[in-house]
Amino acid sequence: MIRQMHPAARSVRYDCLAVIAACTSAPGPDPSTVATRAPADAVVTQIDHVMIATNERDRLEALLSDTLGLPLAFPAPGTSRNANTFVGLALGDVILELVPRSRMTRTELNDFAFQPIDLETAPARLSERALVPRDSYVQKNDAGEKRWTIIGFRHPFEGIAFFIIQYHALDMDERRARLDRLLRASGGGPLGLRRVREFRLSYPVEQLSAARHSWHRLLSSPGSKPSNFYRASAGPGIRLVEGSGPESSALIVEVVSLSKAAAAARSLGLLLSASRESVALDPQRFGGLRLVLVAR
Repeated sequence: MIRQMHPAARSVRYDCLAVIAACTSAPGPDPSTVATRAPADAVVTQIDHVMIATNERDRLEALLSDTLGLPLAFPAPGTSRNANTFVGLALGDVILELVPRSRMTRTELNDFAFQPIDLETAPARLSERALVPRDSYVQKNDAGEKRWTIIGFRHPFEGIAFFIIQYHALDMDERRARLDRLLRASGGGPLGLRRVREFRLSYPVEQLSAARHSWHRLLSSPGSKPSNFYRASAGPGIRLVEGSGPESSALIVEVVSLSKAAAAARSLGLLLSASRESVALDPQRFGGLRLVLVAR
């Protein structure tokens, strides 16, 4: 008996296959596809965390932590929570921050938080790059001590954006390294996850140019030409593509063994499709969030 795939499932499959093809195809000569490294006068070091807006925080936390083995970054075990508590899970050297949004109908990538090289001089240097920083926001504890400082921006586009954050009570580099070691010590969980290689960020055509210029101003030297691929001094790359928006963005994740990851994903009921070059996890299992696994 031949089983027919439901039209909605077929659409999800084709969307993900398009992401896979774009992620595994060889880069062409188009300058917009060439990776640009952070300049010597960079303002940020790397991504600290990526916000993931969801109305399924608890289910996603269980899937990412209990099933896939991602270390918990925050809150600390035993800490009291409520419906609005943010939860951070580490995937390599990046933290995925689950942000509860009760009005969301799906789970999708949201804003990116970057660690500054120097918080004090960051606003002036950002202004030199034609980025317009908002007034800094400082979060303090009950004793009046600074917990973190955020510098946001007036972004001229819709969809995924970025901000700068500096924690005052912890060493951001040490935390990142410690969490990465925890993931590696576990073998990356059943899928053998290693790190996020790239975030593929989707913008509607009418917003893509403005988004490209903003990312360029943050991560490249003033005066250089914008491209569609950026990377801070360390950490994953940022690739910009034309699409429907955050709902079609994706995480491209390195694994220890692609064949073992495919087998494990199939046994866990997480597999959408697999090829020699990549494995796509079923976004419906992640509330709509797209993850594509690739070899080291």
